[in-house]
Amino acid sequence: MIVLLVILLFIHCRETAQSTIFIEPAPIANATYGKPLNFTCTCPDPWQSASLKILGESGFKFAIFKDVYCQVPIDRERIYSVACSGDTITFGILHPVDNVTWQCIFAHNSVNIGNNVTKVNINPEKPDITMQQLTYVIQEGEDVSIPCNFIGNPISNVTWEHNNSTIKWSDLRQPLTLSLKNVSRSAAGDYTCKVTVNYKGTFFASETVSLVVEYPPTLKPSNKTTVREGTSDVRIFCDVVTDGNPAKYSNLIWQHWIGNTFIRKLDPDNLPNGSPIKTFSLTMQSISFNDIGTYVCLTTSSGVGGNITQSASTELVVEAIPRVLLTTNIFYGQVEKSFEVRLECVGNPPVSSLKVNTKLESSPPPFYNKTKIEKPIRLSIYDTEVVMNGSILEMKFGILKSKFDSTFVLSAENPVGIKEYVFLVEAYYFPSEPFHIHIKEFKTYVSLEWKGTIPDLDMKYEIVEKNIYGHDQVVYRLPGSNLPSYTYSLTNFATKQPDSIIQICATNVLGKNCSSTFKVKHIDPESKSIVEKYWITIVVVCTFGLLNLLLCTLCIIKRKRRRIKRSSRLLSLERHQNSL
Repeated sequence: MIVLLVILLFIHCRETAQSTIFIEPAPIANATYGKPLNFTCTCPDPWQSASLKILGESGFKFAIFKDVYCQVPIDRERIYSVACSGDTITFGILHPVDNVTWQCIFAHNSVNIGNNVTKVNINPEKPDITMQQLTYVIQEGEDVSIPCNFIGNPISNVTWEHNNSTIKWSDLRQPLTLSLKNVSRSAAGDYTCKVTVNYKGTFFASETVSLVVEYPPTLKPSNKTTVREGTSDVRIFCDVVTDGNPAKYSNLIWQHWIGNTFIRKLDPDNLPNGSPIKTFSLTMQSISFNDIGTYVCLTTSSGVGGNITQSASTELVVEAIPRVLLTTNIFYGQVEKSFEVRLECVGNPPVSSLKVNTKLESSPPPFYNKTKIEKPIRLSIYDTEVVMNGSILEMKFGILKSKFDSTFVLSAENPVGIKEYVFLVEAYYFPSEPFHIHIKEFKTYVSLEWKGTIPDLDMKYEIVEKNIYGHDQVVYRLPGSNLPSYTYSLTNFATKQPDSIIQICATNVLGKNCSSTFKVKHIDPESKSIVEKYWITIVVVCTFGLLNLLLCTLCIIKRKRRRIKRSSRLLSLERHQNSL
């Protein structure tokens, strides 16, 4: 009896073991918030169908059939997933809910088997932050964008903090970018991106980046400086009130400007040696009118973001007597032409009086009108053309009727002093074209003769050989001497060609007037001697040949006469014998 009960108990336990469903993981299935949950159900063979349900609810979510149908109904594909592999089925809950118990039910011959479950336990996704870089270096005035990439679920808040204050909140979109516009030096420092997850506790993640703002120093130049021309050792200063970042200056220079025109670069008295400089100066040994203008102190430091420059400017006012802007002290006019002399002056303070008078010992000039004009004038300052306000005196003579030469004195005055400038004004006729040119060629030279223009003491006559090595060459200059005609023997030809192109020009301070060109043939003396020797040789040879020919002819004639005499004698003898 006891043995029978044991056998029945063994058979019951075996059937019970064969009908057990294995769920993994179980009894707790851990999932991450917002992510799918997968668990497997292994059914004891044989089985015909399997279904998924929530423990305690009536009905099931969906069912599959072994070797026939293993898929989620179309209307539930956004909620569940399923995969079959033999007796093992993997169920997926795409949107799991915490504390929900899921049960697998298998059926065989219309008998449901379901004696194992698993309970969902959802855990938060702990936050984490990734930064592209931990240090940002920019220059003052630039823009910067700092992205913060984060993970975590469910995120309750993402912020950017600076100096313990929240400066930006997130709408949970990736990434949370901190954008700063026109950054000032006060914005430098640490910025922290912080992510918070509140679910089954509070979880934090943070990452800090450093913002380095490079900026130039604050400069304070010396006040406006006013000095007189000729003052020695004039110094101007530039103080570094606040050091820049970085505070090491690789370049310190002064720049001289007049208006918007750059004049020159100047080195300071104290050059940088690597240590911060609080003051740098510029000393000018002797001040002239050319030193007037704006002086800019310029600093340059090398930062990570590139060169950083800063500048400050001060004015140097130079008081000087007027400066006459003339490049010549002689002005030439042409008789029968309109003539005008323009005199320009600048000064500081401006020219108050501008006068012109004839010197007492000078010959009187023709009548002229004087006009003073105030307007900008171009002048050269340290080889650079600038424009400054100045005064112009115009002397208009009209049409000149005759030659003259007069000496004038220009007086320019301002509160500093008076500047006098002596200049000459002369009028001449424009040179006439040389005419009545006669040319006579000799063996070793060419004689040129042309008619002069009286008066011509202000003129010179030039003998020009044309196109010598690509340009014309003046082979002789003859000063005018009021002669009715001039002659010149041309022997010094510059070319070795058999002929030359010659031209005669009359010149003076007003210009040049030239005759038409003419060709002169000439032979080099060496080549001429060679030709003479050649012809002498030919004459000698020809003469000798003619003499030989004459001698031969005489011999032939003499022989012929002898033969004729001999024939005559023989003929006479024959006649005599015949008569006998």
